[in-house]
Amino acid sequence: MKPEAGAASLLSDVERDAELVALAADAMGWLPLAEGAYLHAADPRDEVITVVGVAEPEMAGMNVLLLLG
Repeated sequence: MKPEAGAASLLSDVERDAELVALAADAMGWLPLAEGAYLHAADPRDEVITVVGVAEPEMAGMNVLLLLG
């Protein structure tokens, strides 16, 4: 849905996109660590954590740290 002409946006495009990524990570069951940081721990014994900027469902079998911003 597009805002009406002349209507002020409450969020910038960057803020909106970051919020959508955060909601997607939360919906996939990722654990929020801090603002803009989410953890997905598929195997707590694994010593490797991949750091990413985009959460994807295909990462379900990986230990991943998502950093936004």
